[in-house]
Amino acid sequence: MRLPPFECASPASLEEAINLLGQAAGQARVLAGGTDLLPAMKRRGIAAGLLVNIKGIAGLKQVSAREDGSTAIGAAVSVNEVTGLTAWPALAQAASRVAAWTLRHMGTVGGNLLVDNRCWYYNRSGEWWRGKEQCFKRGGERCYVFPSGRQCRAAASSDLVPALVAIGARVEVQSASGSRLLAVKDLYRADGAAPHTLEPGEILTHILLPPCPAGTGSAFIKLARRQTLDFALVNVAAVISLAEDGRTCREASAAVSGSVVAPTPLPVKQLEGREITTWLLDEVAGEAVKAMGFVTYAGAMDVPAGYRRQVAGVLLRRSLEQAWERARNA
Repeated sequence: MRLPPFECASPASLEEAINLLGQAAGQARVLAGGTDLLPAMKRRGIAAGLLVNIKGIAGLKQVSAREDGSTAIGAAVSVNEVTGLTAWPALAQAASRVAAWTLRHMGTVGGNLLVDNRCWYYNRSGEWWRGKEQCFKRGGERCYVFPSGRQCRAAASSDLVPALVAIGARVEVQSASGSRLLAVKDLYRADGAAPHTLEPGEILTHILLPPCPAGTGSAFIKLARRQTLDFALVNVAAVISLAEDGRTCREASAAVSGSVVAPTPLPVKQLEGREITTWLLDEVAGEAVKAMGFVTYAGAMDVPAGYRRQVAGVLLRRSLEQAWERARNA
């Protein structure tokens, strides 16, 4: 497969990049690592007349501490670099499970947050699609995976997002009209055809990690067919903070992706204010996965929804226990 014709601009500043996006009137895409965008263009799943390469913008390639105690990760920072950020083990674990080393070196944090939702049909080549009725994600009016469905159910596939949602991270977005902050979970909507809430002309510039409180542990677990390269069947991340007595849960959070249309927070607040025990983790994990809502198998149709939901419960239970253990040793 070959790339279609396009132009590429390499702005030296964020302001220049924003101006280029505005002038392109919706026909431009931001290029960072390109590990997801360029293959999608080859498949003719994404069309772009202009690629705006942001990897030359120095301010987007740094990890820095801010005055409020948060850590700012530039959108063009490589995924490999995040594997060394040990304050939040869940995030480092998630980064280490993205694709393979070479792709983690090329791919960026911002790109992984905005990786397109995946579907067994949608991700086939343009040649395969020739002469066929287009699906929702390709601008049509049908779903091949769920024929009676009325919207796209392509699966959210970012590995980093569940960890970022669980730790309460935020993203900084800039456009010609200014900048705004939003929680990572608010960057997504439950629509596989248009999964991100970024407006035309906006650029995701930074991911902001809160400081890790004392007595806090976090964990991430990914289930995929192989240890490298494969997208997740299920991703789960969890965070637990303990009170000063070292036994009572002060705060808890969790999130899932891979088998849902949008990364989804899981309700584990029942742990808060209670002394953590293994049976309590069993109870909370079993109830929490019911909040996954619609479980999609669009990304891998041979792995059914029922199995995915069951596995999500098992992974949530394990990630909660790992986070608990790390909190006790923090």
